[in-house]
Formats: sequence, C-alpha cells, structure tokens
Amino acid sequence: MKNIICVLALLLAGGIMAGFAAPADNFQAGGMEFGGDVNITYWPSYGIFNSEEREQDGGEYELYVEGNANIGWFAVDRLSLNLVPSVWMRQRRYYNSGKENKYTYLYLGLAAGANYYLLPLKSLALSLGLNARVMVIPGIDRISDDLQESNDSLAMLFALEPNLACYWFVGEHLAPYLVLAPELNYLRGIRYTSGDKVTYADDYSFLDDVYLQMRFKIGLKYFLPEGGRFQAEPKEYTDIAEVGK
Repeated sequence: MKNIICVLALLLAGGIMAGFAAPADNFQAGGMEFGGDVNITYWPSYGIFNSEEREQDGGEYELYVEGNANIGWFAVDRLSLNLVPSVWMRQRRYYNSGKENKYTYLYLGLAAGANYYLLPLKSLALSLGLNARVMVIPGIDRISDDLQESNDSLAMLFALEPNLACYWFVGEHLAPYLVLAPELNYLRGIRYTSGDKVTYADDYSFLDDVYLQMRFKIGLKYFLPEGGRFQAEPKEYTDIAEVGK
C-alpha cells in the first residue's frame, strides 16, 4: 500500500513539474479571465444488463445538461470580479401503463462573484471564491399520459456558492480547473402550472426551504493579462541619417 501511495505521489509531482509555470502577470490588476464548464449526464431508467427490464422500460431516461461561462476582470492583483451566465436543462421521460410522460425543466441564470488567487506551486494556482446566483425557471409544455399539456408555471432559484478551485497550467495562460462548491439554494414559486399565483402562509419562513447541494465541476479557463490585449507589434523604422552610409 505504501508503494502505491509513493508511486501516485511521484506521478502527481511529475505532472506538476511538467506543467507550465503560471506567469504572475496572469493575476495582475487590469487582466481578464475567460472560462467555462459543461456537464452532460444521460441516465437510462433501467438496468443495462437486465434484458427484461430494458425491454419493458426502454426509452425511459433522465437527461441533465449544464453549461456555465465565466468572464472576469482583475480589479486588483489576484482578485477578480466575475459574471457567470448559466443554462441548465433537466428532462425526464417515462411510461405509465404504456402512455408517455415527458417533463422538461429549463433554468436560465446569472451569477456575480469574486475569486482570490493563491500561487502555491509554479504550475498550480488555487482560488477562493464566492458567487451569488439568480435563476429563472419558466414553464415548458409537457406530455402527460400521451396528452400535450400547457405549463404556465414560473419559479426563481436563489443560490449562494462559496467555492474552492484548483488550476493546472498546461500553457502560459491556459489552465483546466476543478471546483468544489457547497451551494445553498432556495426555490421560490411564483406561478403554478395553471398560471395561478403561488401563495404562502403568513407564518412561512423561506429558511425552511433552503437546501445544500455539493457541486463538483471541471472546466477550462484562459487568462489574458492587461499587457497582452491588442498589443501591436512594434514597427522598425530606418533612420534617414543612416541611409547612404
């Protein structure tokens, strides 16, 4: 067991040494960062090695698609302010007595936050961040027992997300990253499927509906120092006094 741990430690150290050194100007005031991550999960609702269940429940699934973009600006050295537009989609399809049911949920959101960067090793960077997110969830028409149904619902999701990220530089300004983010979120209903307004009791507390979600994300980010933007190549001119010499 100790030998395995030693081998893994050596491989990790080799990977770090093989990476590019993170230039300090990547994190200086005036620079920018661009990145994003995508997550797609397809989950069939049957055992893949169970032929009987596969034949009975074939076509049933859950699908998750999540896309987040990141645009940041370094207000001071190592501290970036960022905007994160997001699009999430969840779809579920199943059959009830042979009749199709299909539901789709769409989340459209925007987060604002800040990241503070640490540089513990030459090819690694860490960031501590905090994001606040608001998402709109409009109703999407669905299929219920083979019948098309209108859905006039509307809800909003509010979230607060502290996060820790690790970046490994594979180029001078390019780094894949891994994020661990415990997210607190609250879903607020506005309209029911019928379009009627959602009402809450007088003694209702939103704290009763705050949930914790652990999020793990993998993405890619490009750092653009201030001096690296729109920098034209210097032109060479011949001194007239030198002509003819």
